[in-house]
Amino acid sequence: MKNKKISSIILSAGFSSRMGSFKPLLKFGDYTAIETIIKAHLNSGINDIVVVIGHRGDEVRETLEDYKVKFVKNENYAQGMFSSVVSGLQAIEREAGAFLVQPVDIPLVKENTIKSLKSQYIHSDKGIIYPTFCGRKGHPPLIDCKYKQEILDSNGDGGLKRILEKYKDDAEYYPTFDEAVLKDMDTPEAYEILLAYYFSEGPTRNEWERILSIYNLRITS
Repeated sequence: MKNKKISSIILSAGFSSRMGSFKPLLKFGDYTAIETIIKAHLNSGINDIVVVIGHRGDEVRETLEDYKVKFVKNENYAQGMFSSVVSGLQAIEREAGAFLVQPVDIPLVKENTIKSLKSQYIHSDKGIIYPTFCGRKGHPPLIDCKYKQEILDSNGDGGLKRILEKYKDDAEYYPTFDEAVLKDMDTPEAYEILLAYYFSEGPTRNEWERILSIYNLRITS
């Protein structure tokens, strides 16, 4: 039986050089990108969340001061994303059986998608679960901790992708209805597209409950 303890590694250490603005603090409605991600993981039932910081890390800490997360600073963040994966992996709980890896530039993955990935991992005989939308592989992957040491020992050539590609036979591609697993924001143009997607989705259930509470109403189903 698989260990049901799952951790999350949120990568938020980079320079945001292509964007021109600091990606973790870009807004989606009332919340920043980094808050939106953290809320989705917390609401999905994950209690061990590691936020990897580097560039402008103090601002990320301040933004998340009201959230129950752990911070780890990647001193080598200029070396690229894989170095942040390693920093985060070193900080997850020892008891974890698997972990999710989500970059801050893919901020709108829904909490139900994360819940579904967790459930599929627990009931599957596979050690790597990728969310897909319309047949395309997205983020965040859910990875069994049996690969933890190999990742930590890697020299980083080819990044996490190269390591996981060695284990295609142990991977499952899990279909979702969540297009956001594919949607990143590396450039200002991509951010504008993602904003349009966010607002076209309409209010979430929690947002509706907050809106209706103003009028002493509630959702009944």
